[in-house]
Amino acid sequence: MPNLILATYSFADVFGAITGPGGSVAIGGQNGNDEGGITIEAIEDINRLVTGADGSGMHVLNPTRSGRLTIRALKTSPINVQLMNLQNYQRSTSLRHGRNVATVTNPVTGDSYAFEGGAFERVPNNTFAKDATALDWAIVFIAMYQTLGAGVSV
Repeated sequence: MPNLILATYSFADVFGAITGPGGSVAIGGQNGNDEGGITIEAIEDINRLVTGADGSGMHVLNPTRSGRLTIRALKTSPINVQLMNLQNYQRSTSLRHGRNVATVTNPVTGDSYAFEGGAFERVPNNTFAKDATALDWAIVFIAMYQTLGAGVSV
């Protein structure tokens, strides 16, 4: 009989917050997110391969840790007004801009992300139509630190 790995995942176990000048906003599986949830992505590649005319090559390590955190909120979610108020407050002066920190964790799987030096990338698109769409809030950070947990087997 093969050894089966039975693991579980639920977005309801994902918790996080964005904190900066003007306040803090809770994000995650309990905060009115759209089914698209939260996306965390690197902005730049870690490596660049450079090849010479003779076919030799070298790897160039990019020391960047920059990342993007995208939160997809239901159109009726109260986090939209909280994020908009935070963004409006921060963009009123450069003194407040680019100073957000954030965390996203899943204590069940052990995944953990920490972000520093963040700014709202843009105001989200807002479509008024028969079917409501999500509002996508993108925040870019100078530094992102991540740990992927081992998950939980039962």
